[in-house]
Order: sequence, then structure tokens, then C-alpha cells
Amino acid sequence: MIKKGWITTGAISAAVLLLLLVPFMTHAETDDIAKEIKLGEKVSKQIEEQWERVVDPVRVARLSMILGRQLAFTERDLPFEVRLIEEKRPNAFALPGGIIYFTTGMLEFCRSDDEVAAVMGHELTHAGKRHVMIQVARNQRLSIGALAVLVATRGQGIAPILANLAQVVAGELVQKGIDLSLI
Repeated sequence: MIKKGWITTGAISAAVLLLLLVPFMTHAETDDIAKEIKLGEKVSKQIEEQWERVVDPVRVARLSMILGRQLAFTERDLPFEVRLIEEKRPNAFALPGGIIYFTTGMLEFCRSDDEVAAVMGHELTHAGKRHVMIQVARNQRLSIGALAVLVATRGQGIAPILANLAQVVAGELVQKGIDLSLI
């Protein structure tokens, strides 16, 4: 039988512990956002080494205006920014931390600002839901898990790991619209 005093003491202890941890949880979330932004900036430098960043004021202003109209609907307070790169293939993608890239091919492909806004909304959702950060975490867990299986099976578990990895890659290719029959 549990005495009533222990329940009260336990509840008070839990409440005090929660009050002590809340500032650290908020700080941890702020650290996560800072890490996310830093990763996005690092990746953006690599992207802009590979593709020329377009600075045409008319096209950049068009994208910025469309982004500005959508910011009120975002779930996270990130420093969202849209950038344009020179690439004929239509594409758009979001980096961690809120940097969104459009290719010149995507701008030419879209027939109206509404279509550009739809694509941008899609990319804002990726950034807002932390999709890249979640995928990075999954990949890290997969790597650690694969290493554990290899050690535990003394290398005999490599076939299932490679099969699983091939399935993940195939899924990513299909999601990007690549026809696997061409491979």
C-alpha cells in the first residue's frame, strides 16, 4: 500500500523537475534550430559552387514576393529565403534552416505565379516539417544499425543490409520520378 504522503511528494518532485527542465528543453530546441540553419548554410555554399546563382532582380523579386505571401502560413520561425540557380531542368528543393532553391527551368516550366506558389508551398512544408533533418537522423540510425548487425553476425549480415539499402535508394528514385526500368 502506498501512503498518501509519498504520492504528494512524488507529484511535487515531478513538478519541480519539470520546471527545472523546461528552460533546458527550450534551449535545446533553439540549439537544434541553430544547427539546422548552420547545416543549410553549409549546403547552400556547396550548391552555389556547383550552380550559378541568378541575381536577375526581376526573377528574384518575383520569387521573394511569392515567398512573402506564404510566410504567414509557415509553422516554424525560420529565416526563410528563396534563391534562384541556373539550371534548365525544372526543380525546386528546400534545405534545412529555410533556404529554398528554384531552378531557372522551374520558373520557365511554371505558367503562373500560382503554380510557382504551389511548388514553393511544397518546399516550405519540407523545411517546416524538418524533412531533411529527419532523413539525416534516419540515415545515421541505419548506419549505426548496419554496423551493429555486421559486428554481431561477423560480416554475415551484409546481404540483408545491402538489400535494405537498395530498397531505400529505389524508393528515393521513384519518389523523384525516375523510371527504374531505365536503370
